[in-house]
Amino acid sequence: LHDFGTLGTIQGVESEGDLPIKNWTLGSWEEGAYKISGQMLAETIQTGHHACHACTIRCGKEAKVTVGPYKGAIGHAPEYETGAAFGSLILNDNLEIIAACNDLCNRYGMDTIEAGSTIAMAIEAYENGLLTKRDTEGIELKWGIKEELLEILKKMANNKVGIGRLLAQGVKRAADEIGGIAPEFAIQSKGQAFAMHDPRAYTTMVADYATCNRGGCHLECLGYFSEGGAYSAKCVDFTKPSEPHGYENKGEYAVRLMNFMTVFNSLGLCKFIMLGQITPEMASQWINAATGWNLTGKDVELAGDRLFNIKRMYNNRLGLSRKDDVLPQRMLLHDRQTGAAAGSLPYYSRIMKDLYDYRKWNAEGIITEEKKKELGLDTL
Repeated sequence: LHDFGTLGTIQGVESEGDLPIKNWTLGSWEEGAYKISGQMLAETIQTGHHACHACTIRCGKEAKVTVGPYKGAIGHAPEYETGAAFGSLILNDNLEIIAACNDLCNRYGMDTIEAGSTIAMAIEAYENGLLTKRDTEGIELKWGIKEELLEILKKMANNKVGIGRLLAQGVKRAADEIGGIAPEFAIQSKGQAFAMHDPRAYTTMVADYATCNRGGCHLECLGYFSEGGAYSAKCVDFTKPSEPHGYENKGEYAVRLMNFMTVFNSLGLCKFIMLGQITPEMASQWINAATGWNLTGKDVELAGDRLFNIKRMYNNRLGLSRKDDVLPQRMLLHDRQTGAAAGSLPYYSRIMKDLYDYRKWNAEGIITEEKKKELGLDTL
């Protein structure tokens, strides 16, 4: 992380079958992953390191923008998620273009995952005749586009007319407006584009993407992080048999991770300290040192369970339920064809049943009265 940042993981992620490629339709992109890697960044346009306050790791990188309207500027270098969203997802192997896209999104206040995912959906819609050059204002949307990405991002930021207005809505709403089979190309959950980790590679991510309270977020569970070997499940007291492409016990596995990550989120902790095999008991000691309280690891686990379920109750009140805990059909019916996750398709119904049973939600995804009482939330 110090030398190459999160983008330095992209070759390893590709080798594990976890990297989304060509809008989640392919399984391998070895040469392309090398060309846009953190290692390549360090050899070319990287100019320095960036750190959160008092952090000695300095996983953030700075890079020189070499193309586009801000050519010559020094900005934050792309992280892994951005490298994948503007790289492998679109089959763009030009690191300098990716860095320029990242810089534009930072200046415009745009999310790189959503932006890249929306463009990837639009390319597939164009390829299938659902968008024309008239719709795209003369831009030929095709796999591997480079400079065109900068033009599209500027139009999205302007968000007034044409292709810019359409895509600025995000992947779900834009696909819905395009119509036809375009929603099949929108890889999202609850309106939020998937992060750049494939649930066909690590099937805890099925439970995460389907039930995460804010949609297709990877940081509410970190299942890929744990199943990939970076964080032991034993740290959250999960010791049952589990295999990355399998389905057994995945609901409980995901719930334990999600509850603990909810505590991390509320405390504002960096997820990378999980590499130190942090447990709820360790977190309780930090909280006690800061507050003078006397919490235990079990108290921390309970707090995470309460926090996650309070958010779920809020979503239930807004009308979200089992009908919304779904994944795109591409994740369930189409395997990656090649690479480490080839042939893997998640057993969605079994994983979800395991999660619902462990969470004590009913068949409609509503928290049971028994669970509310258990968490002390029955008065809400």
